[in-house]
Amino acid sequence: MRILRVIGLVTLGVMIGVGSTLVSGRVVAQAPSGRLTATGTSTEWAGSYPFRFIKDNKTGSCFLVSLSGGEGGSKAQPTVTAITRADDGSCF
Repeated sequence: MRILRVIGLVTLGVMIGVGSTLVSGRVVAQAPSGRLTATGTSTEWAGSYPFRFIKDNKTGSCFLVSLSGGEGGSKAQPTVTAITRADDGSCF
């Protein structure tokens, strides 16, 4: 009797797990809001390191970001490697 109870509870747990997995909806990523925008049309260079000023449209804050990849005519999109808060007057 004890074995039947354990098997029944395990079976019930498996059925609940499978059922909740099948019923649950998929998580959909949010659409980009356009909150952060790059100011200016070009990338600034400090030696061989590319930098860009980014403005937060919601708070008006300005950030200086360091980029890697995508420079020098490469088809790859640049990625942010470092970010720091800058003076709000830096973004124009």
